[in-house]
Parts: sequence; structure tokens; C-alpha cells
Amino acid sequence: MNKMTNQSIFDTVVEHFKKQKVRAYGTLIGNEEDGSQCLYRGPNKTSCAFGCLIPDKKYNIKMEGRSAPAVINQYLPEFNLFKPIIKELQIIHDSECNAKTLLTPYSSARLRNLAVQFKLDASKVDW
Repeated sequence: MNKMTNQSIFDTVVEHFKKQKVRAYGTLIGNEEDGSQCLYRGPNKTSCAFGCLIPDKKYNIKMEGRSAPAVINQYLPEFNLFKPIIKELQIIHDSECNAKTLLTPYSSARLRNLAVQFKLDASKVDW
């Protein structure tokens, strides 16, 4: 992603959902007592809505378990202007899509509504 905009972030995350098809979900090594959770970097090279935007060299395992806005504040200030859309995309990933697939009619509708809310082109949301 060259120049970051709400549109480029939205498009990147939608394409990521289409390619990966499943949530990044698992248990952190050393935190097994917390059970499974959504992860920025999950098993089988999966990543969440915000995780797919985090460059590998900037990823830190200490980000796990923290909200996207908190991670941005502490580790990734370059995303500061985009907190609102990243937060909403993360909600869709974490709580509004079932664990088997991200490609549901409900997630598609949520993404289209998000595009309207942020005045974005939703043409990439086509599953």
C-alpha cells in the first residue's frame, strides 16, 4: 500500500478477507489459560483486519490482546488518522463474522454499510 487513505485501507482489508476467508483466531503461546481469541497474527499465517496492514518488521507479539486503537497509539502512530475505519473493520473481523468464514452475506452487508458511512467505493465487496 503506497499512500494510505481510508479507501486504500478498506480495499486492502476487503481483498485480505476474500483471500484468507477465515478469521485469525487462536491461542497465544504462554496465554493458554485465556483461551482462543482473535489475533493480529494467527495460525497458518493468518492475520486479522488490522493485522494485515501491519508490516512484518513492525509487528510485536505484545500487540496481541490489545485493541487496534491502543496498538496504534503505542506502536504504529502512522495509522493514527485511520483509527475510526480500522476500528470498524476490526469489529467486523472479530465479532460479526463466524469463525468458519469471513465471506458471509452479513459481513458483506456490514462492509457495504461501512463504505457508505466513510463515503467509500464498495465495489470490491462482491462475494
